[in-house]
Amino acid sequence: MKRILYIVFLFVVAVGSAQQLPQYSQYMLNEMAINPAVAGRDQYPEVRSNNRYQWAGITDAPRTYMLTLQGPIQEKNMGLGMNLYTDIVGPTRRTGLTGTYAYHLQLNEKKMFLSMGLSAGVLQWGVDGSKITLHDDGDQQLLSQYQTAVVPDLGAGLYFYQKDKFYVGLSVPQMYNAPLAVYTHNSKSKIVSQLNINGAYTFSLGTDFKIEPSFLLKYEKPTPMKVDVGARFIYQDQIWLGTTYRHKDAMSFLIGYMFNNYLMVGYSYDVTTTKIKNYTSGSNEIMLGIRFSRKQSPTWESQQKEKESYKSEEISQQPETSKTEETTPTVQDTIQTLKVEETTPAIQDTTQTPEEEESGKSAEDSEQTEASKVEETKPSEEEPKQEESPKVEEIQQPEDTTPVEETPKAEEQQQQQDNETSE
Repeated sequence: MKRILYIVFLFVVAVGSAQQLPQYSQYMLNEMAINPAVAGRDQYPEVRSNNRYQWAGITDAPRTYMLTLQGPIQEKNMGLGMNLYTDIVGPTRRTGLTGTYAYHLQLNEKKMFLSMGLSAGVLQWGVDGSKITLHDDGDQQLLSQYQTAVVPDLGAGLYFYQKDKFYVGLSVPQMYNAPLAVYTHNSKSKIVSQLNINGAYTFSLGTDFKIEPSFLLKYEKPTPMKVDVGARFIYQDQIWLGTTYRHKDAMSFLIGYMFNNYLMVGYSYDVTTTKIKNYTSGSNEIMLGIRFSRKQSPTWESQQKEKESYKSEEISQQPETSKTEETTPTVQDTIQTLKVEETTPAIQDTTQTPEEEESGKSAEDSEQTEASKVEETKPSEEEPKQEESPKVEEIQQPEDTTPVEETPKAEEQQQQQDNETSE
């Protein structure tokens, strides 16, 4: 019985030692999963998640889910964070939850910092005995249950960096080699510490393109060191393509996109280079990230500044055009003003000196006197016309009557002349 249990524990330890901590191909996109000193590095909080499905096509192949959260305390140059992960390999499962604290010390005016971080939490190991088949039926009954063990998890890290330029980190997770007692309390199995060293440098290739080579070294006893090297080609801090190589394991291809500079989506596909490639089509990994700020990328900031300046110019031009429209007279207005100027005398300035006021008053008085004189003369002119009209009638009346009175006298004189001649 003890021999069978010992074999089971050797299997569990062997599986755990081969991959003590979760493995990622997009390690350069979630440094918080590697080093606790990264917490608070940026001026905004963010959440990132890695979901890895290794060796597709193989039953009970490794599956890893990681969620990280970190943010700064800017006034005190500190940062806080949290890691939550689950790693499933065959019949074993590891679930860890740790909190992180980091202090960022500025070294010079070039914004170079040295950060020191600590992490503390718990780690739960579990074995599903129902997925283990043994030759002895009696022993199978002992392993039919799901057994777990909870141990403390401590870690530390150093992180030297210059924002948007380079970084180099060193971390030691699982510093405390806690014993793992599953199915028995006399087990010699324990958690193994791991040493991680990672770094990257960003080279600018003009205003739009960048290249970022990176590396990750992992070492734990008694396994040999694992080396990951890779590079990303970045366009306008929004789109990237890359590749990584894991020594004696796999070749990875990366692609990603940053939407509006706050939502990050990344994908990687691993092509296995070991003998297991005959049984699997590869490994898939999806990374999601959210930044709770809109001030991150220099390219994005310049674009936003251009948009804001363009909008401000439009807004500043609108009142000017309205003012010109208000001050510019129309054709009808000009015609009306011309008519008014022809009919209406010019208006003098309201602000006049006392002398001008007196002269104006005297002119007004003279105009009033002249107007009164004209009014007085008008009725005098009309009165003689009314008196002369009857005189004209009197003169015309005798002219009309005299011919009537003279006609009989002429006839009498002519008759007298005729009578005289006859005599």
